Amino acid sequence: MFAAIKHGFRDALRLDVVLPLYIWGLLLGLVQTWPLLAAAQNRALNNPYVGQLATGGADALVNLFLGNPAAGALAGVWGLVLVLLLLVYSLGYNFLSGGMLNVWADKSSFGRGGAWAFWSFTGLGVLLVLLALIAVGIAAAVAAAGAGLQVGVILAVVLLQIINMAGEYARAIAVVENRRNPFTLLGREFAFCARHPGTLLLALVGVLLSAALALAAVKVLPMVGGVVAVLVQQALALGWAWVKALRLAWALNYVETADARQLARPLEAVLGPAR
Repeated sequence: MFAAIKHGFRDALRLDVVLPLYIWGLLLGLVQTWPLLAAAQNRALNNPYVGQLATGGADALVNLFLGNPAAGALAGVWGLVLVLLLLVYSLGYNFLSGGMLNVWADKSSFGRGGAWAFWSFTGLGVLLVLLALIAVGIAAAVAAAGAGLQVGVILAVVLLQIINMAGEYARAIAVVENRRNPFTLLGREFAFCARHPGTLLLALVGVLLSAALALAAVKVLPMVGGVVAVLVQQALALGWAWVKALRLAWALNYVETADARQLARPLEAVLGPAR
């Protein structure tokens, strides 16, 4: 596992491979900050809520509606398309993650790797969404059975993180073993994680890194405004993309390391252990 951690850091430091994920998120994030344009048209850039708009603050949209009803009405439409944006982001992530994994594994170029993995990862994503819905349903049932809302929320978070980890290792297995059937990938991922409990430890570290970024956002963003808020937000977004890539790199290197050891065992049985 330690070799996987080391090599995963090495792969994640290849910013030329990670930056497309950040840029994809940035392009979609521009839609989130569109009210800045409405404020600029009305010479309202000196209003105090502009800094909040730059960070996507929901409360700022209320202020925008009170100050500019036309722009506020569009804010309602903006809220409705968030689901569509999430779908678009997921489709892009399927392509970009395939490209990253194939480059790290020296399988193919970024573009070819993304195209090779796209439909497989999209099918896998559908399965993961179904599992997520089941997980939320289980957590809601536990809460309704008397465990309480807090227990239900904690259970939902834990289950969703496990499902997220499943997606990462299933993608890594797809590239390492050259498989594309989503059902097969999910089954082999569960078997792999059951045999290697270190996957849970790496997932926990990834969650802690993401939580640290979220805490930094909560602490720092309220202290700044305007252009500085935008710059800070984008630095945090780059950090989030890097952590996402790091988790994928860890999964890939863990699967590669385990796969190499498994291949070495039959040779040891014939030739004897290395001296």
